[in-house]
Amino acid sequence: GTPVAIAVSPSGNAAYVVNQADSTVSTFGINATSGMLTPLGTLPTGATALGIAINPSGQFAYIANNGGGGDLSAFLINAGTGALSPIACGGGAGCNTDRFQTVPNARAVSLDPSGAYLYVAGQFVDESYVGTHAIDAITGALSAVVKTAGLGGRGMAIAAGTTAVSYVPTFAYVTRSGFNTVEVLRINATTGA
Repeated sequence: GTPVAIAVSPSGNAAYVVNQADSTVSTFGINATSGMLTPLGTLPTGATALGIAINPSGQFAYIANNGGGGDLSAFLINAGTGALSPIACGGGAGCNTDRFQTVPNARAVSLDPSGAYLYVAGQFVDESYVGTHAIDAITGALSAVVKTAGLGGRGMAIAAGTTAVSYVPTFAYVTRSGFNTVEVLRINATTGA
């Protein structure tokens, strides 16, 4: 299925491979001694899956889907087995069928270190975007996207700063491959946007 991205659970018991051509995510158990992978199953994602991020607690996985106007597939991770279960959007505003609507042509996803916010980078023709979603800590569901136009691209990473009280993300770095630049975005510590 043309693997394009991989993430390992924080516990190290499972690996998740995003397959672009058939729009799926494959789960593999990891042997703690040998590192060998054992296939555990494959689930559908949205069209043209490209990126994956797992929240720091290892409860949820999010996949950026480039097709269908840009949406996110969300999954609950079984702590014991590493198996994935889809988290449905539930319909209504902010949903694309059972997936979460995000920026156009989503390509990359990243989480802030606290796991409270999911960031999505997307690019469409000459315009690039960064989207911010709040994450429900209980269900893993995502809020409607807060979108910033004129930025974004193929990759994204979060750099965090510290304060005297808590660990707060400070900047997001976004590559813009078509423009050969890296954008620096300051993150609002209150809203995550």
